[in-house]
Amino acid sequence: MSNPIPTTTSDSSNSVFNGSEPFFGFFSQAQVALQTLRLSLDGRIVAQTSDLASQMENTRRVLQHHGKFPDTIQDVLRIANLLQQRVQSWDREVQNIERSKQSKSGTHLQQLRSEIAAVRSKSHITERILSKLEIVLHQLDADQAERLASEVKSAQTTIETNADSEEIESVIVQVDEAIRDLVGGGLALDLDAVPESAQGSALQETAWDESLLLVVAQRKCLSMQGEEQDYQSHGSNRSHGKLWMIPKFLDIAIHIEAIALNLRLDWVTADRRAPVEWHLVTQSVDDWPRSQSVLYMVDKLITNRFDKDRTKLVAIVASVPADWSDHGDIHIEIRPSSTGAIS
Repeated sequence: MSNPIPTTTSDSSNSVFNGSEPFFGFFSQAQVALQTLRLSLDGRIVAQTSDLASQMENTRRVLQHHGKFPDTIQDVLRIANLLQQRVQSWDREVQNIERSKQSKSGTHLQQLRSEIAAVRSKSHITERILSKLEIVLHQLDADQAERLASEVKSAQTTIETNADSEEIESVIVQVDEAIRDLVGGGLALDLDAVPESAQGSALQETAWDESLLLVVAQRKCLSMQGEEQDYQSHGSNRSHGKLWMIPKFLDIAIHIEAIALNLRLDWVTADRRAPVEWHLVTQSVDDWPRSQSVLYMVDKLITNRFDKDRTKLVAIVASVPADWSDHGDIHIEIRPSSTGAIS
């Protein structure tokens, strides 16, 4: 049997089924069988069944309106049980008459036998029709459950996909606004601010505690006595910098890569401009910000926002171009994006 597909009608009844589905024919057969069944004996009605036909019609209407096969199956079983009880009552009357058949004439007995056989045949046919209706309803219920499960799974996947996409876009917009507010205030990595007298590596860090992000600018000075021998040819200390963006919330952290792809920032000096290129890092990276003030804020994030799970804390970091270290004042500016919110 084909799987019924509920179709919501536009009329006032707002029924699930329109009533023309093939399986409703089984209800009609059952209703007619109950309506025409006469549990009679010796010319009198022992038990009525017309009321069961009315109940069957009501069951059909409820199914058409609500589309609930389990409830319909229970109603059909109830009607079938009532029919069985009434047939049993009729059968007990038959047994009583058979015990007193000595008082009946031969012609009368023949009439009784014909009547009993006809009623019994009709009742068996009606019971089979109800049984067939029950089987059909069970099959439809199973088919509908399977289809609904598939539809729910598909819909859930779509909802989750849409929700995830909407969540990413929402987070990107929020972070973009936060970055615009920060950069609009004049964010700069002043590499010349590293003291000239610094020996070895001097690490300075400046932090901006924003509503969504902890932004950290690192400035590291390497003297000619340090490990970076390439700087010896310049004869003086050289500085290079990094910019860190550390999410303060889990929903930002889990979408940080998408956020990085959509940040439109530039490194800018008086005569140079280059796009900021981000890469993802975790807290296990060796050069994670190390100043006491920044570490204190990071520890608070881990405790209060990341359920003490240090592995959830991530960041995106960008390095100032290596050959820009002698330019001193390096700013970060917003670069107009030609793409939408999500790349």
